[in-house]
Amino acid sequence: MKPITINTLLALVATCWGASFARSAEAEAKHRWRWDCGTADSPVMPGYRRLTAADQYDEQRGYGWETPRAIDKVFPQPTVDRTLQGSAGQEIMFAYATSCRTDLTTDGVVSETDLVFRLDVPDGKYRVVLTVGDMSQAIGSMDVKINNQLVVPHLAVWGRGNYRMFIQNPGPWWRTIRATADAREGALRIVLSKNQSYYDTELARQAQWETPYARWYHRTPIIQKPPYVFIGAPFVHNSLMAIEVSPHVPPPLMGDHDRDSIELTLAIDSPALNEAVACYNRGDFSRAIRTLDQVREPDAAVAKALLQLWVAGRLETESERALVPAAVETLRDHVGRHPHDLAVADILTDAEIYLRAWDYHATRGQLGKNHFNENNKAINWWLLIGRDSPLYYKSQLHLVRAARMLVPYFPTIATEEAIFKVLEAKCPDNRFVRYHLYQEWENTGDGSGYYDWVMEDYASKAQDAPPWVQAIYPAYAGLVDLSEWWIRFRQEPEGTIGGGWGDDVEMVGLFGYYGYISRDASELCLQGASKLVDGVWNLSEVDPERGYCAPIADAEHTAEWTGNTLGMMMQIDYGNPIWIERSMKTGKLIRDLWTGIDDRGRRHFRSNFFGASAVGAGDQANDSREVRNLTATFYRGDPKLGGAKIGSRTIDRLEAPIDLEPRVHTVMVPHVIEGDPQDIHVVLDAENTIRDEITDFNNVAHALLPRPHVESPTRKKTGGSMRRGR
Repeated sequence: MKPITINTLLALVATCWGASFARSAEAEAKHRWRWDCGTADSPVMPGYRRLTAADQYDEQRGYGWETPRAIDKVFPQPTVDRTLQGSAGQEIMFAYATSCRTDLTTDGVVSETDLVFRLDVPDGKYRVVLTVGDMSQAIGSMDVKINNQLVVPHLAVWGRGNYRMFIQNPGPWWRTIRATADAREGALRIVLSKNQSYYDTELARQAQWETPYARWYHRTPIIQKPPYVFIGAPFVHNSLMAIEVSPHVPPPLMGDHDRDSIELTLAIDSPALNEAVACYNRGDFSRAIRTLDQVREPDAAVAKALLQLWVAGRLETESERALVPAAVETLRDHVGRHPHDLAVADILTDAEIYLRAWDYHATRGQLGKNHFNENNKAINWWLLIGRDSPLYYKSQLHLVRAARMLVPYFPTIATEEAIFKVLEAKCPDNRFVRYHLYQEWENTGDGSGYYDWVMEDYASKAQDAPPWVQAIYPAYAGLVDLSEWWIRFRQEPEGTIGGGWGDDVEMVGLFGYYGYISRDASELCLQGASKLVDGVWNLSEVDPERGYCAPIADAEHTAEWTGNTLGMMMQIDYGNPIWIERSMKTGKLIRDLWTGIDDRGRRHFRSNFFGASAVGAGDQANDSREVRNLTATFYRGDPKLGGAKIGSRTIDRLEAPIDLEPRVHTVMVPHVIEGDPQDIHVVLDAENTIRDEITDFNNVAHALLPRPHVESPTRKKTGGSMRRGR
């Protein structure tokens, strides 16, 4: 073997933050190996060397694969599978994952057998960074070892793959694995190998459970097959996107989650910094934060920033919104001047990822965004922060809170419950953990801050009042307080409150009506309602000239923007010509666009799919979901009144309305039998899983009706004998 020469000065750790560190970092830079794994003609990330599957280990070269059957590939686009339960939103998250590809992650070297890479180095301690993943699919059940030391067991690499359910149908993403490895006998050997034993064992164990989703309100649990709690992913193949190796040089401050301690690796002359470290190690995090404000020495700036991140990452603190940006500003400046300080650069990368995730989460209600999708994106980025990061536990807290926002049912179950349990073991008194696990409320703060939890005891104030007051007053006053909290802390200048306009309007009635029921109870509520409604009219999906939601969709949902707002404003701001004019615009659409007069002189809606400028053709579904294996039965008249069955068949794929639970439903379909209008009752025996795709129920049902009876003068499509009416 031909060893690679390394500057022996790297074995010495600098004892001060100055010239000694600069020389150490410079020497480290000369012995840094970075490979972008991929094909011979795919792009290579700047600063990396190309590494293809053909680069087998060569003693003279000193590195290469020890896996003859490895292949290199550019990962194809992920495939949307609409047959999967819970696949709604899959195409959105897959497209987002694709948009996040870089030259580093778009390709890789993969193997269905052990994937082994060898690098010849002098004996010593090294920093090893691996980028693992497949941007076409989720992969899992991989053990990662370096020189026979297990670094990560049964690794799963995945991202969010659907609209709401946390682990269902995972999608493509990547993971960064960092480790400190000891090189012995002149080499580092990195091995990814299949280990599906944990996945198989846990899958079999969970198969014996009653589904935890039975604890929710659905008659038939929405998930009936394991895994219910995250166990990783089955093995597909081993896949490396990038490899980076450099001599280990620690940052000036290091922490340990297991020991709950931090330590300075350099002697820094800063009494305040050393006191802040001592405060952290004895668990006095509030004092540590206050003491950090006193750190002024330039040589202590980087260590101070690192300690800010460690304090911000504690579950006992809630100061991350101030501490993380402050630390990032310092570390960006330092890494810009010392680009070879890789240990600090790694921590900076995690902090920037944390802020990126937080930005998705915090701005999820802005115009043009969807709060489900933005929370999903935030979760993806928080998943990238590993346990070696000072921000790991705080990232876990925020990602599981975001996951709960996607499906905010109580009790907290399944994977979300499991994550909260881990966080509870780390910090039993964290108020978010206790709220989501046990619905325990703890008054916090005085109400002047975003994260203050203050609930006034209105019941005690009404204890001497009549019974009806005791029943109504606490609920009313509490809801006024809740409304004012949203307006103070969540309402943006343009009026949105964070859920996207289409969902914000479902809360505006709380503001408007509760501020109006008792005059002068809350002028803030009335102002907030008016601001939100103005924002909906001028900045949302509403076409303000036509007076209705511009996109064409089902009536229930397109009506939300105006239906939940204009009627309320007509009442609480009576006589204001603004609301009268806007309501008249919507009324004009009802008269001139959405409805028409049939041959019998009756006004009917042309379709239940429409928008501000168009009407759907024929009967459209009200935002339907697909239900498999249903039975459709057709009757002459109401079967409860003795109607005769005229047809019955099992349908493998039939569409049903969005609010269908897996239970028997009867849907009336207007029909003509022997010249008389009657209702055909379509009976849906929905005992199987509800699907998430938005499809068309009514058209399918009509297509199944006996042909001689299909046409109905009351349900003709736009045009024909349906004419515009006044």
